[in-house]
Amino acid sequence: MDQTVLDFFVTRRTGAITHILIGLSVIFRPALVLIWASIISAKLWGMRYALLPLFTAVATNIISPITKHIVHRPRPPLNLQLAPEYNYSMPSGHAMTIIAVATAISLIPHKPRWATRLAGVTWAIAITVCVARLYLGVHWLTDVLAGGLIGAATTLALRWGYSQRAQP
Repeated sequence: MDQTVLDFFVTRRTGAITHILIGLSVIFRPALVLIWASIISAKLWGMRYALLPLFTAVATNIISPITKHIVHRPRPPLNLQLAPEYNYSMPSGHAMTIIAVATAISLIPHKPRWATRLAGVTWAIAITVCVARLYLGVHWLTDVLAGGLIGAATTLALRWGYSQRAQP
């Protein structure tokens, strides 16, 4: 399945799309997602609700390199990568962090209509970033899926832990 998905994207590459998706991968790299999530959440919801997106971004920026080191999965062949990456592949740090933050923003309670739209936009960006990692040939499908699942699970675990601590 991984090779089939990689082959699918490799055969459909175009110059314009490649430039756009490389740009998205740079703008939404894990360390920058941490900064974006912190600033936007604090500005829009205040520090109380900014903590979940912030903590999930921090947690995934710690979990991803540790997991990559443990799993030691090689990336797709370098000659197929449009934006070469040299560290291990599993899980995708981009997918992990952006899915974690999208999940966190979706969990913020009492959202006005604009915030619900923002959550939708965040999910659209998250899915696009995940597809970009496949299109650019820097991850296998299972790397992206594992990253997304770990990211969402991290957010849910942090949210659950906070709710347990908040109870009398």
